[in-house]
Amino acid sequence: MCVCLFCFQLCIPNCAPDPSNEEWWAYLTKVVTQLTELFPERFFHGGGDEFKPECWWSNNALRQWAKKNGLDNATEVLDYFFTRYQRILLAAGKRPMFWDEFFWVYNASKPTRSSISVLEGTTAMIRGISSDTGDLLKYEYEADREQWEETLSSGIPAVNTGVSEMWYLDRVSKICEYQPGG
Repeated sequence: MCVCLFCFQLCIPNCAPDPSNEEWWAYLTKVVTQLTELFPERFFHGGGDEFKPECWWSNNALRQWAKKNGLDNATEVLDYFFTRYQRILLAAGKRPMFWDEFFWVYNASKPTRSSISVLEGTTAMIRGISSDTGDLLKYEYEADREQWEETLSSGIPAVNTGVSEMWYLDRVSKICEYQPGG
C-alpha cells in the first residue's frame, strides 16, 4: 500500500506508487540521493516483497499507459518498475538488493518471472534458509530452499537472512513452538 507523503499525487489509490508518473520517479531519485548521503554503505535494500501488482492493472489510466508502452500485464509493469528502480540505485553508486519476491511472482505455485530484468550488481535477499532441522523448517521453508538454489544457479548473487520469521515479533511463538525442545 502506498503511504508516501504525496500519495494523492504520486500513487495509484489503494495500491502503490504510479510507475507512469514521472513525478514519482523524480521523488524517488531525491529520496535515494538523500539516503545515500546519510548512509554511505554500498548496499541499498529496495524492498520488493509481498506486492501484488494486479492493483496497478485495475487502474484504467495505468493500463492505458502500459499498453502504450508495450507492457501487456501487471507483471510486465512490475518488471518496468523494478528495472527503473535498479537503475536509480546503480546511478547513485549503490548495489541494489531486493527481497526474493523481486525475482519471483509473489505467491505463485512455481517461483518465476518471465520478463524480469536483473541489472548487473543487483542482489537477491532470500529468507528462511537454515540448517535447523525443526519441524517448521522441514515443511514451511522447503520452497525457500528451492528458490535459493534457483537464484544462485541463475547467476543472481544472494544473501541469506536465516530464519525470517524470527524478525516478525508476531510470529516468534510459531517458530519456537515447532523447534526441537519447543
